[in-house]
Amino acid sequence: MMIGAAKPYDLFDHSGFLIHLNGIHPAVDPLIAILFDRQRGVGLPLLLRFSDILCSRIDELNAALDGWLEATKGKRAASRGVQTKDRDASNTYVQIVEFPSYEDAMANSNLPETSEFASKLASFCDGPPTFRNLDVVREEQM
Repeated sequence: MMIGAAKPYDLFDHSGFLIHLNGIHPAVDPLIAILFDRQRGVGLPLLLRFSDILCSRIDELNAALDGWLEATKGKRAASRGVQTKDRDASNTYVQIVEFPSYEDAMANSNLPETSEFASKLASFCDGPPTFRNLDVVREEQM
């Protein structure tokens, strides 16, 4: 929706589902949406944290995650999270979390609420989770 003489960046929807840039919707030209995201400082994450989790109590884990999301609203550094389930290994999940930087990821890890969530996570898991911090070096729109 275009609003009067608003600048394009005034129309950005942070959910990523609706972006209009001078009347061009990203479904028509995804590259414009990506460039627009980057101009706003959102788009390419600088660090991805992969958490491999073996868990037969995923509903309890997700309830604890919802509590963490509520408790850290306004202070967490994570910009996006995706939970995936392995189709080939039962009770195996990978949580992918995007951060603007490694330093932001470490600050997020040092929140008291994150420490509390980590303790709960360990109690719900069937084994110790493993973590990988991955710097993004290339991104392609396919």
